[in-house]
Amino acid sequence: KTNITNAAALTGRIPLPPRSALFEYVSHEDIITEVRKQLKKRGFKIIREDYRSNSNYQSANGIYYLDHPDLQDAELKPVFTWSNSYERSKDFKCTIGVHNDLEDIFLSDDVSYSTEDIEQPFISMLRCVVEQLDQAADQFSDIKEKITRLKSISVSPRKRAELIGRLFLEWDIMGVTQISTIKRALDENKPLYTKSDPIPAWDLYKFLSYAVSDAHPVKWMDNHIVLYDKFRELLDHTKKIVKVPAPEEPKSVRNPLTTVIFKQL
Repeated sequence: KTNITNAAALTGRIPLPPRSALFEYVSHEDIITEVRKQLKKRGFKIIREDYRSNSNYQSANGIYYLDHPDLQDAELKPVFTWSNSYERSKDFKCTIGVHNDLEDIFLSDDVSYSTEDIEQPFISMLRCVVEQLDQAADQFSDIKEKITRLKSISVSPRKRAELIGRLFLEWDIMGVTQISTIKRALDENKPLYTKSDPIPAWDLYKFLSYAVSDAHPVKWMDNHIVLYDKFRELLDHTKKIVKVPAPEEPKSVRNPLTTVIFKQL
């Protein structure tokens, strides 16, 4: 089970696993403190913080909706997110992305992973955070380009059905609940889309990513990376993709929370 939580719940009273010469980690509390410090140091303003965890708080994600004077766009603003776990086999990782009115979240797949540094896990974590924040401008620009390209592609009903079916049956990324979520999202956006109409690739991907947004905190980033990889793979190999001009007044499709991971098209 995934809990939507806050910083206070991830600090203080959580029972931490024992440390040893062979097993060391960085606490969620130390990560939260250092991320806030590094964001402030680089001129980022935190608009909102969200946290997700498993039931015993041993694995968690932090999501920081940001603003920055040098990273401006009519629709998009930067976001920073991290994943951490007290399990021995799971490393700290983080990445930069963008958000749209505190609602849709789109992440880069250029993820920084901590090394298995038993003696200095905090330094390894800090290196990842600094690495991502120092390249925020480049990632911000790269993500905007990918979004623009996805908005120019239309996916046929047959290819849409194939993609969703393979995500469920072949790649095991989605379950019955997620498939129902996608169908409900499509139904709720009628008459924008009908079962016989092509759908913009960007809107379809937002539906798909929203459907897997309840993934376990440890798998959260990885699941979205795999999702987009398969999505891109089908788009690259289909002849049923049609390039469409941008509409005069783009239709806005909004989900309560959409997390999107981008990979090079």
